[in-house]
Amino acid sequence: MGDKNELDSLLGQWQDVPASDPQLKHRVWTRIAAEDSRKAQSLPDWLTQLLGMISTPLGATAFVAASIVCGIVVAELRLDRSSSVQKEELAQNYIQLIEARTQFLKEEDSE
Repeated sequence: MGDKNELDSLLGQWQDVPASDPQLKHRVWTRIAAEDSRKAQSLPDWLTQLLGMISTPLGATAFVAASIVCGIVVAELRLDRSSSVQKEELAQNYIQLIEARTQFLKEEDSE
């Protein structure tokens, strides 16, 4: 029974919560705005402008399209480079095979 009385007294104290500060909402939003402006000032001007442009639907679409085009160009360049390396390796292997065949024929003729 003693626990129930303790609980009742604690609940009675809990109900005596002081009224909230009427300026609390204003102060919170003021601090949020101050933090946002501080963050905005910490970025370079060109980055702030870029983020401003990208935040619009047209800017975001242009950014995505440019990223896709850049990715395709990079992939094509890598494929072109790997293709030329592969062609060079094939040419070297072909030359080695021809030289080996020529050497074998020379040895066969000399016997």
